[in-house]
Amino acid sequence: MKRIILFAALVVGLTLFSTGCSSNVSDDSSDKSSETTTTSSVLQSDLYGSYWGTMTMGSTAYDLCFVVSESSAVLYSTMSNYSYTNIVYSESDGTWTVSAYHTDADTSTATASVTGTFTVSDDSYTCVVTMGGGYHVTDTLTRGDTYDGEYGTDVTSY
Repeated sequence: MKRIILFAALVVGLTLFSTGCSSNVSDDSSDKSSETTTTSSVLQSDLYGSYWGTMTMGSTAYDLCFVVSESSAVLYSTMSNYSYTNIVYSESDGTWTVSAYHTDADTSTATASVTGTFTVSDDSYTCVVTMGGGYHVTDTLTRGDTYDGEYGTDVTSY
């Protein structure tokens, strides 16, 4: 019975994770990957890197690495791997966020499938990732070594 419940929880989690935004089509051709203007001393490019930690779904903790760059946000984990290229960086009062949307989503109206919220203190960079419209939240992820295929390199692109 426990296996059935765990399997059902994983299916629901993956479904919510992969369908976390609407699919409004956008004709927005602006370059969303360019450096964002900020009032913070931290630049968008300072955030680029690999953030390591875990996400717990049900009673199972999954190791994961959230890799952010100028043009993509990729989640690699022991459960599955997802890549987003329709991303928007924003900064407010020193807090940086990267929001990742399905490829055809209008970022001005859609809910982000994945959101990473960054905290920078001294030389420490951390991130909390929210997925599926807030249904799944990671533990605090810490920037570390560059991702090198630890959880595979095949990804589902959104």
